[in-house]
Amino acid sequence: MREVPLPVLTGAIVARCGELTQARCAERDWQVIALEVMPDQLARQAAQAA
Repeated sequence: MREVPLPVLTGAIVARCGELTQARCAERDWQVIALEVMPDQLARQAAQAA
């Protein structure tokens, strides 16, 4: 078996992370200059093709 990386932070999860970050910054009167969420990865076991 080999490990296959899977993108985790995508779609609705990325959007929600951005919303939470923006809200927290607004509470503290901070200005967001740049925001990027990297699609971190988890590994799973996949059967190798014989």
